[in-house]
Amino acid sequence: MDNRREFTRVPLHFAVRVEGNEEKTCGEMRNLSLRGLFLVCDQEFTVGESCNLRLELGTGDNAIQLGITGKVVRLDDDGVGVEFLSLDSVDTLGHLQNLVLYNSGNPEETEKEIHQHKGIQRNT
Repeated sequence: MDNRREFTRVPLHFAVRVEGNEEKTCGEMRNLSLRGLFLVCDQEFTVGESCNLRLELGTGDNAIQLGITGKVVRLDDDGVGVEFLSLDSVDTLGHLQNLVLYNSGNPEETEKEIHQHKGIQRNT
């Protein structure tokens, strides 16, 4: 069985604000790909639930906030896997691409991956 992921996943730790089922909470992103992230969070979720995420990169006046709409696709004892459905801007896509590219172990391969995909969608 081929277990290769379509999108490179990199370990990153950033604060994330989450809105889902009318609740708001904060969590910490543990890893990121161009397709989703893994989040450690106190809020309970259900698989298939939609949520709005706001990744906070940096602090203070220079902080960058990335707005993402996602769907919970996996739950485990450590946290929640969220698949990205849409991004709030082209700038958000650029920031996500740069975060993955510059934190990957193989930037050349990751750059090829970025150019082979249109945004955050899987190739069909």
